[in-house]
Amino acid sequence: LSDPDYYSSALFGFSIAVSPEGDFVAVGKPDVDTNAQTSGRADVFGWDEQQWSHLYSRTPADGDKGNLFGIAVAFSSASGELIVGAVYDLSGAAFGESRNCGKATEHRFKVLSTF
Repeated sequence: LSDPDYYSSALFGFSIAVSPEGDFVAVGKPDVDTNAQTSGRADVFGWDEQQWSHLYSRTPADGDKGNLFGIAVAFSSASGELIVGAVYDLSGAAFGESRNCGKATEHRFKVLSTF
């Protein structure tokens, strides 16, 4: 897998997760300037029985400067939902979304830390 945008200092691959079925990979890129400086991003790749290809990129709608969205990525083993961490979003947050055939749906949510 390679960075679809070729940002040299975006920390592409800082975090990596493989879906339970093994046909999707999420790659965190927390240092990329998407919504604001170092707001971060996660890229999702899919396997089509022959090769890996970039499917989509996910950024937080409320991505502020320095959030580091993508510092952690994971797939739920039960539902296949993608969870992306943003360590400096307020006191820390996790963003999630459902997948449908590798495409993100609008079922997005945000969970805030209560510490």
